[in-house]
Amino acid sequence: MTAKRKKTLIIWAVVLAAVLIVGAVVYWNFPKMSDISESAVFDEALVSETAKEIITLYGDDEYEAVVEYMTDDMKSVLNVATLSISKAQLATADFGELLSFGQMYISEVKQGGELFAMVQVNVSYANTGIAYTLTFDEEMKLAGFYLK
Repeated sequence: MTAKRKKTLIIWAVVLAAVLIVGAVVYWNFPKMSDISESAVFDEALVSETAKEIITLYGDDEYEAVVEYMTDDMKSVLNVATLSISKAQLATADFGELLSFGQMYISEVKQGGELFAMVQVNVSYANTGIAYTLTFDEEMKLAGFYLK
């Protein structure tokens, strides 16, 4: 085997190993969803009720109570002031009376070795409709709060 061919094979082996490592890291961090009813960690009814409670508190401008549900990481990003600002930036800051919760879509999500429960639900208010996505960690602390 010539030196040039050996060097080329080594380069290709290193490139292939790097691609495999990057692929494994991406796969590890990519969220993997499963049915919440099969979860050994989360209780579907508890996740649903907690989500409804947080959404109701947020709609009623009870931001301090919402913050109490959050993980420490979430509290460093969202607080009473930022929750208030987020609501004011929506189409209407006055949601009006909560009329109904739509179908709740609840999944268990594994990402980066951690488990979360994710809830997606559309909520109808007298003056608007809001789509919520809430994420809970294994201790049922709010780890994600997204609305549109």
